[in-house]
Amino acid sequence: ELAYTTLNRRVMPLVRYRSGDITRFVGRPSNAGLPVRRIQKLRGRVDEWTVTSMGNIAPWMFESLFSGFEGVGGDWQIVVQKEGNKDRIEFHLEGLNGLTEAQLRERVLRKMQSEMAAAWKIYGMGTVLLDFHVHPKGSLRTDRKLKRIVYKRIF
Repeated sequence: ELAYTTLNRRVMPLVRYRSGDITRFVGRPSNAGLPVRRIQKLRGRVDEWTVTSMGNIAPWMFESLFSGFEGVGGDWQIVVQKEGNKDRIEFHLEGLNGLTEAQLRERVLRKMQSEMAAAWKIYGMGTVLLDFHVHPKGSLRTDRKLKRIVYKRIF
């Protein structure tokens, strides 16, 4: 999480002001030769984190999983629910080119195994259930902004 400190403000200096934005520092110097530390593009917000049995998840963790994925549209959503003593995580994806749920499941699980090793290990232990649903293009977005993770767990 990005935190600011500035003592230049006389009336109200910001000391370790927590922004709520998730990012990291860039290790290489800027092209302009400025002697200041730079940050990467903001990846998300701290309040977007959701606690699951698969670990803490946030939308930015799945962007690389679904980006450039043949047969999957740009909009996707993850729904977290409770089923017995296990979490059920549903991936709602826009299907393109007539992709079936079985084909989509196989492709996503293969990519998850290689890119999200910790989550894959937890899935392999059977403590979390994964479901995949294919939706027509444009059907997931009902408002201006699509909520990427929907939390529906009831205890």
